[in-house]
Amino acid sequence: MAIGKATSAAADFFAVIDAPKPSIIGLKEPEISARDDIELESVNFAYPSRPHSKVLDDLSVRFESGKLTAIVGASGSGKSTIVGLLERWYVLNDAKRFVLPETAMKDDKEKAKEKEKEKEKKKKGESTPKNIVPLEPPVTLSGKILIGGKNLDDVDLKWWRSQIGLVQQEPFIFNDTIYRNVEYGLIGSQWENDSDDTKKTLVEQACKEAFADEFIIKLPLVSGLFLKSNSQYCAKT
Repeated sequence: MAIGKATSAAADFFAVIDAPKPSIIGLKEPEISARDDIELESVNFAYPSRPHSKVLDDLSVRFESGKLTAIVGASGSGKSTIVGLLERWYVLNDAKRFVLPETAMKDDKEKAKEKEKEKEKKKKGESTPKNIVPLEPPVTLSGKILIGGKNLDDVDLKWWRSQIGLVQQEPFIFNDTIYRNVEYGLIGSQWENDSDDTKKTLVEQACKEAFADEFIIKLPLVSGLFLKSNSQYCAKT
């Protein structure tokens, strides 16, 4: 059974690997600034793996520069989707849409939905032939994302992603010290090759700004689990 699931999953992976690569060249500083307003205009979106399920429906929103903006909503309402679009993991151009082949894998939510639909049909006395699955037309991708009035598709991809810091709901922690885990965030930045003292200052500053220093200081300092002596930021995670 495990081999069967792995085979189905492998087909999905190869489909993603074979997808067309996006354009990575474009505008960057000083032609454009990551500190400009970000605006979504009439965005309609569905994921490539589920082209018939609309996730964002004519969404228009502006994130003003210099302000903290919270996107609040129930699970599945599109919060993570907005972040994914801002990082340019997906396109809004319907002509460039890459439709993934139908997956053999189904998540638990989809299975639960199908069971609920079947129960409703049985209550109503309806039946659907097993070999016929009615589907709505694929969602038409449309809208655009603007950075300071310039289309996000025209921005240099590597530069743009280097301007974004993302902390996931379930962050991955490397089997290393707190110091090293935070220091890894400097990779790819202008401070990547700076001195150890500069990096230490930046790590401590980042921990304080994230209010993480409060619990780091309270961690027990166990002998032999430090990269640098006399630093509370070097305790094992």
